[in-house]
Amino acid sequence: MLPLHIPTSATITPGTATLGTTARPVGTVAPSVGVSVYVTEINGVVLPGNGVLLPVSGDTNDPAFITAVNTAVPGTLPPVGDALGAGSIPVGGTIKVVVPVTIAATSAGTLIPVTLGNTGTYVGDVGTNTQNQPDSGLEPPTPGGTDPIGGADEVRTINVDTSGRTTAPANGVREASAKNTQTLATQINNLALATVFKKRIGYAANSAATFADDTLTYRLDLNVETSAPAGSSGITPAPLLGTAITTETSAGVGTATTNKVLISDVIPTDTTLDVSPAGLLLIPATVTINGVTWTRVYSTQAKTVSALASTQRWLLDTPVAGTTRIGYIADGPIASGYSTTGASDAAALRVQVVTSLLPASIPAPVTIANIAQVFGQTTAGPISPTNPLVYDESGDQNPNNYESGSPSVAAITDPTFVATPVPTGEAVPGTDGTDTNGVGNNNTGTGTGGEDNVFTINPLGSILNGPPGQAGAIGPNGNNTDFVNKSAGIPTGIAPDAPITTATLAQRTVVFTNTVQNPATNTAQLDNVTLEPITAAQAAAATTLPADPNFQLPTTSNGQALIVVTTVTIAYPVGSVPGTSGNTATYTLGATGFVLDQSTIGGTTFTGATAKPVRINSIAIGDPQDYSVTVVLPNTAIVTRAYSVPIVAYVDSNVSNSGPLAGPVGAPTSGGFKSIDSDAPFNIKIDRVYTGYLDLRKQSRVLQGTGPAVVPADVAFSATAKTPAPGNILEYLLTYTNISTPASGSANVILNANNIVITEDGATLPNNWATTTLNVPSTATVAQNAAGAATATFSAVITFFNGATAVTTVDPNVTRYLNSIPTLTPGQTGFFRFQRTVK
Repeated sequence: MLPLHIPTSATITPGTATLGTTARPVGTVAPSVGVSVYVTEINGVVLPGNGVLLPVSGDTNDPAFITAVNTAVPGTLPPVGDALGAGSIPVGGTIKVVVPVTIAATSAGTLIPVTLGNTGTYVGDVGTNTQNQPDSGLEPPTPGGTDPIGGADEVRTINVDTSGRTTAPANGVREASAKNTQTLATQINNLALATVFKKRIGYAANSAATFADDTLTYRLDLNVETSAPAGSSGITPAPLLGTAITTETSAGVGTATTNKVLISDVIPTDTTLDVSPAGLLLIPATVTINGVTWTRVYSTQAKTVSALASTQRWLLDTPVAGTTRIGYIADGPIASGYSTTGASDAAALRVQVVTSLLPASIPAPVTIANIAQVFGQTTAGPISPTNPLVYDESGDQNPNNYESGSPSVAAITDPTFVATPVPTGEAVPGTDGTDTNGVGNNNTGTGTGGEDNVFTINPLGSILNGPPGQAGAIGPNGNNTDFVNKSAGIPTGIAPDAPITTATLAQRTVVFTNTVQNPATNTAQLDNVTLEPITAAQAAAATTLPADPNFQLPTTSNGQALIVVTTVTIAYPVGSVPGTSGNTATYTLGATGFVLDQSTIGGTTFTGATAKPVRINSIAIGDPQDYSVTVVLPNTAIVTRAYSVPIVAYVDSNVSNSGPLAGPVGAPTSGGFKSIDSDAPFNIKIDRVYTGYLDLRKQSRVLQGTGPAVVPADVAFSATAKTPAPGNILEYLLTYTNISTPASGSANVILNANNIVITEDGATLPNNWATTTLNVPSTATVAQNAAGAATATFSAVITFFNGATAVTTVDPNVTRYLNSIPTLTPGQTGFFRFQRTVK
């Protein structure tokens, strides 16, 4: 039996909680500065009241502590002078302590971790070798040691060689530590949930002679939500109150600070607010929607001055040239359930801008990007950590910038907006992300914060070729790099990085629908529009952009060169069948490029030299035409790779056809796409095939636990077999990644991995750990980094089973773990780990 040292305080993640106190029973040790841990039970003896406060020393053999305990329950601890060791705990004995904390966090769902003891072996939230460790200073995690000997923050034994003991224990001082994490979920967490939307409802090219007078019309909408965001917890939706803004009846006149709900819209780059009589008719001084009156406001201050800056002035008179922001304000509270989305376009909150800052002629496409903001509060009073600003940006369906069940941007809690500044609201598509711009640019973007509404204005005489319904899509490096990502139906049982040799033809086939369009900005129809697959090298030569990563992803992004013998079939219209109907052309990739094998023109098949690419005789101004692209990969393709197929649409200036598509047999042809000089205009779109895009890897390592020392080969995480001994702990690490390319540019089609369930069943071969090991309680975790730090986990949920019976994380007999992830967006990685003690 030995006395113990117990820390007088615990370690708490900063900002989540502080050490607290409880009422002390009469007769306990008087409170001391820095002491906040109470002993409530010793060797099964419950101490009355709230227990006994530890002494400043933290030692159970402290005479004052022994006296206090024995006063509460006589005979609980060996007294001072006892021959067997004063204040000692016998072998197999227990001592229970309580660490009271005061919660500082304000958001439901915040993790409150509290650690007692310090073995120097916690990495993030995961403890390794935290029990019965030598307090030698040589222990992990670093050779040579980082954990001090006899530290005040350690739970450790106190070795004595007096009071009846002649020598200290042979195994020296031993220490341990443990962490407990609780999720903050207050009974009622009132929170106003505001969702702002932006939608483009009109575009007019106006004069064909210049690009400097095009008009774009937008509507702004607001929902005050009645239900909490998906994946969140502990939120009760509340009405939306106003926040402090400064208004002026006119510049420098009638200044007043008042609380208003504010919807703000920065005038997009390359445009100005339309202050013509027609433009001003769209934004009357007041608009009433569903009983709430919105008042028009505007600002002429620099766009770098945020909407709520102390120097910002919102003007109430008629907007003028030089307006940098337009907005609408309303009195709060606005009740949960309020919405403006039901109003007609004519009755909505609207903004119209003119492309007056563009030159009369543009040499390349220009993107007009716009994003809206809404500001308010949940409760009255200054902005503070307990009363953060209610803030949302447009482009998605989530309130308060929530994503995957939690806020995706830091809360704005500083009333001066210095420590937590208000975003300026200037649209930056490369940073903000973009609305997915489906039909109607309908606020279905995903990602942190908001997503920009984007619109592309194209030069005269251009052609557009892009994703379905989005011929004008913009890629990460311009309108020749837009893309659609799709995955082949890879069979199960093939490991990442292995060839898909068992995949059937159907499992190696992916069909894309693309759209080619004659832009509305053109002044004439487009003739002889030809559709062909080309290589990344050809696309690079035509555009002067590097092939990698523009037209073929690098290996660092899981890209692989398109494999020779890949076949590509283009069909127009969609539904055309080679050798049977419509117009098709089938190509095989050779060593130097695509070879046209055969074509079907109006139902007639041609092969060899007579085969011709698919051509559309003419496309009227503004007219979109859909066509399909079928890609068949060879079975030598590798799992979890991206294979890119650039498709070019171009006007073949070397063809003059008077007959059906592609003209009569023997009509002169250009011999295929060549360059920007000989085949202008042209536009490239990339059809990218993934051979699976969810990458799952499993590794393990051995921890010593209460067993023998671990062999060096088993210490680090790896995929190799391990040789643990009884008492050792096996720790498993599963890494899952959506390897596909993330959203960029505008209107590209990405691959979200939805409704993922990762099953770890110890009774299913080749696993055998269900019968050879026991679950280490509370070690199953999910995190966003390999170290296991307490970060958001994409709303992942772990459930536990013993066979088919649901159990808890503390049950040692867990035989199956399920990790469920609602959505994993491109580029996101999660880490799932759990520990098992070898029997």
